[in-house]
Amino acid sequence: MRGFVWAVYVDDDSNTWAVRVDADFAAEVSGGWDTSSVGGMAGLPRGWKPRAVLGLDVDGHLHRRRVARTDAGLWTGEQQFFTVEGTDQLSHTATVFARVAERRLFASSSEP
Repeated sequence: MRGFVWAVYVDDDSNTWAVRVDADFAAEVSGGWDTSSVGGMAGLPRGWKPRAVLGLDVDGHLHRRRVARTDAGLWTGEQQFFTVEGTDQLSHTATVFARVAERRLFASSSEP
C-alpha cells in the first residue's frame, strides 16, 4: 500500500497531533503509529520536528524514520531495525544506531 495517511504523533508532553506518514511506515507496529483515531485532531505545528531514529543499511546508506511515541519499539530499542524501499525498488533493512529527540520551534516574545 503506497501513499500517505494521517496518523497520531504523541509529543514528549503527551499531547497528540495529526501528521502525514507514509502508509507503509504507519503499518509497522514498531513505529507506534495509530491511524484509527485522527479525526478532528490538530496538525503538528509548523517548524516542529518529530522524534526519529537513524539507521544504516548494508550499503552504508543513512535512513531516518519518525517514531510516533516514546514507548514504541523503535524508540525503546526493542526493535533494532526498520525496512526501507531502495531506489532499486527492493526492501532493505536499516539497523538503528541513533535516536534524535523531537525539536520544537517556540516564538520569541516581542515585549521589551
